[in-house]
Amino acid sequence: MSGSVTRKLYLPIQQHPGTNFVGVIIGPRGSTMRRLQESSGCSLAVRGSREASSAEDQLHVLITGANEDAVETALASLAQLVPELMSGRVGDDEEEEES
Repeated sequence: MSGSVTRKLYLPIQQHPGTNFVGVIIGPRGSTMRRLQESSGCSLAVRGSREASSAEDQLHVLITGANEDAVETALASLAQLVPELMSGRVGDDEEEEES
């Protein structure tokens, strides 16, 4: 997607070790994730690992949308679905250009 906006929402698994964030976000047979994607117009992907050794590999939701508004809509929908996500951090996933 050229001109797209990408954000990573890191899942706060250290603060909430008993919460199954992946299961809640994906939902039965992926239905919750599909609904979130359709309502926001964004692409969502759960990536990373619970036992990641580096910050880059931590469990997160990768959100890609056509514009900032679409990404913000997806973030708000995820926050309503799982309020604990608001203790997670959101980061840009933009590659730095070398000069």
